[in-house]
Amino acid sequence: MTQKSYCNNCGSSNTLEDSFCSECGAPLNQGKPTTGEAKTITNRRVNHSKPIKKIIGSICVGLLVVAAGVTAVVIYHNEQTQSKKTTAHEKFLSSQASQEKKQSSSSLSDYKKLQNLAIDSVDKAYNTKSSADISSAQDVISKLKKSDQAALSQRLKNLTDQISKENETTSSSSSSSKTNPQTSSLLSGYSDDQIEFARVTEAIVVYYKYTYQPISISVTKNEANHQVLPFDSSIVIPQESVTLSFSSDNTMAGTTTITYTSNHNGSINFYHEPNHYQDDRYLSDPDWVRQQSQEILNDMTTIVIPTSFDDKASLIISKIQIN
Repeated sequence: MTQKSYCNNCGSSNTLEDSFCSECGAPLNQGKPTTGEAKTITNRRVNHSKPIKKIIGSICVGLLVVAAGVTAVVIYHNEQTQSKKTTAHEKFLSSQASQEKKQSSSSLSDYKKLQNLAIDSVDKAYNTKSSADISSAQDVISKLKKSDQAALSQRLKNLTDQISKENETTSSSSSSSKTNPQTSSLLSGYSDDQIEFARVTEAIVVYYKYTYQPISISVTKNEANHQVLPFDSSIVIPQESVTLSFSSDNTMAGTTTITYTSNHNGSINFYHEPNHYQDDRYLSDPDWVRQQSQEILNDMTTIVIPTSFDDKASLIISKIQIN
């Protein structure tokens, strides 16, 4: 049997001629060979995994510390940013509230000026009794709230009645018995409806500051519950109304159409009708049509119909066509 030598480092078998272990390279017995059966050799290889684990653990701890630090910095930065945003928002809200308060105060002041202007306009109309000043007063009054229009409109109504009486010409008893006491001699011979429509037309011409006299006038009497807009979902006018259309040149652009109701006190409520209905929603959106018609009804304007325009009304009354 060939004798063998065993490495004291790794326990591998080697020949007696080997000076170094063929497995691990360690010196073999240095001239003192070990023969016979292999001894149980304790593996004394160096365990390199422990230092590596320590290094990895240290790196992990370091990363956790860095992550914690970064997280703390981010949280602090976010808190500071949020604090700045909150402060800026509070300043914005405070500034906005202050601005709204100033605007509200300014609006109240402007409306008070408008009220005073309306009163002064009516007073001027009483002093001059001119058609221009009456029209100007009506224009200012129409800009007031509905609740503030009634008293001033009644004053203008009283003024126009007074002017009408002053302008009445004396005539024979037979002639005066056939003529309405409130009707100027310029309009005698025409029906009450024709006179009303002529006067309303002239009042609207003056209200919109038109510089022309209509060349054609069309009138349609509407029964109660007439639609504000000509669509099924439109809001209706509960009382009887009149739709009056007049033109400067018989074109769509030169035509004005209004619908009005009488207050039976010498004044009317009216709204301006659209000249066309090109918006697709008129046909496709009933809710929108209802809303539009309600807004039109809510924004009706009240004006006094004076008799001081009878000289101009007499020039157009023959052009009225009643449907």
